[in-house]
Amino acid sequence: MSFVYLIRHAQSVSNFSRDYTTVDTPLTEYGLRQAESTAEFLVDHMGRGAMPFMISSPSLRTIETAIPLTRLKRLPIYLSVNAHEYNGLPNVEVPYLTKTMMIN
Repeated sequence: MSFVYLIRHAQSVSNFSRDYTTVDTPLTEYGLRQAESTAEFLVDHMGRGAMPFMISSPSLRTIETAIPLTRLKRLPIYLSVNAHEYNGLPNVEVPYLTKTMMIN
């Protein structure tokens, strides 16, 4: 059986300040801890089994959220401009992957 995990980014500076005039803000210290906790939870839940890759939008907050899991699982992140929310609703169209990153 295959699973797809959809994870929203952790707390960003914009989330914390409620100032959404800056488009691409990094995670807060709390957001970085959330990303670490989420990665640990997923590894515990999934085990060390196969997870071939991750797909992320190219925004800084989503990449920073993905990094802890990519380090624990040694995964590439495929960045897609089509993996984002649209008017608050998920818009995950993945056929056009733009770039691959390997986080060490």
